[in-house]
Amino acid sequence: MTLEAISGAIATMCGMAFIWPQVFRIYRHHTVEGLSAATVLVGLINPVFWTVFGYSTGRSLAVFANTNVGLAFILIAFKMTRKRAINPLVAMIIFVSTVVYCVVMNEISPYVVGVTGLVVSTPMFIPQLWKAVRTRDLYGVSVWSNLLFSVQCGFWVVYGIEVEEWLYIYPNAALLPCGVIIAWRVIRSRRLPLVGVASRRSQTSAPAGPPSS
Repeated sequence: MTLEAISGAIATMCGMAFIWPQVFRIYRHHTVEGLSAATVLVGLINPVFWTVFGYSTGRSLAVFANTNVGLAFILIAFKMTRKRAINPLVAMIIFVSTVVYCVVMNEISPYVVGVTGLVVSTPMFIPQLWKAVRTRDLYGVSVWSNLLFSVQCGFWVVYGIEVEEWLYIYPNAALLPCGVIIAWRVIRSRRLPLVGVASRRSQTSAPAGPPSS
């Protein structure tokens, strides 16, 4: 097997797996505490760009991985709308607008879609990183999701180098450290005194407050 095939396969497996620990955590604990609404909204539309780009450029691995990620983010966004952390109308408008944009722009050039996806995806985890840095209330954030995310980014960088496609290299290289830092902050927050236990218990039985980034 070539390095391209190996890195692509591992990146795809990590891409399929990384978001699911986050889905399981919020549905198991019934909390979205610590999750950034902005990151989830971008995560909702980001797979659309890369699924269309992957399909148009004949890269089935990218299509497979991003379709899976998109489904997971839909489940997360649904839970956040139930907790009133995301406005469902806003989420729907953003998602539908992205689909329409990708379909129209893909007729012009798949690289228009790819470049747009690059612009959108590169700062994707910045809101979540910022939230993780400035608060210790990260009970709803999954450590494993963020670590697997960084591993996935690393292998997509290798894959991008092998296929000589910079649109896979640049955003993943920029995003790779974000997952590590967020995971570290979550682990650290759970080692601190659990002064927020009461608020978390109330959150599991009542909707969350207004949307926050």
